[in-house]
Amino acid sequence: MFIDWLKCYQDYDFDLPFIGETSEAIFDTLTGEIIHERQPTQRITGSFSTSIAVRISGRRITVDGNPSRYGRVDNLFGYTSIDDCISVFNNLLLTLGLPPFNRCTQTFRSQTPDGKRTITTSDGCTIQRIDVTSNFSVGEGNELAFIKSLATQRIKNSIPNLHTNGCTVDWISKKGNASHIYQSFYNKFNEIELHQKQKIIN
Repeated sequence: MFIDWLKCYQDYDFDLPFIGETSEAIFDTLTGEIIHERQPTQRITGSFSTSIAVRISGRRITVDGNPSRYGRVDNLFGYTSIDDCISVFNNLLLTLGLPPFNRCTQTFRSQTPDGKRTITTSDGCTIQRIDVTSNFSVGEGNELAFIKSLATQRIKNSIPNLHTNGCTVDWISKKGNASHIYQSFYNKFNEIELHQKQKIIN
């Protein structure tokens, strides 16, 4: 099992540098004070058209992407630990002149206006999304039959959804979404042939 997507952020106690050519600011029209500043999301391209999104909003940095594929042709085998993925992100942040993510040591409640729900913050990196995957071998020529058979199985309250190409099955709610956990099986060879084969040949 390895990690093939990670989204995380960290709030800093100092102003962050600009990494793009433009910035957006919201300011108080009465006092002229800047209330909030945001930079457009920067997509940092690695090798073979793989990119990782870096966004600065106020004093928060958010990084979103696939660390196991960044700078690589494919992620058939990726990083198995969060620390390795964070290292990829940190190396990218350092090349942009941004501070790296730190390990979280404590969480605390931030002060909010009266009547508003408090917000939990931390002194380090907070993970918002993590995707994990595993490779399975079912024998050459058996991929479509295996995926079709999975499409007959329910997972708890989720119903199977076989994609039109027959190469992917996922499980979604009756309303057609997956709010917290999204599960799917797909034919990796088909995905490599469609998107990566020519890049590998080149």
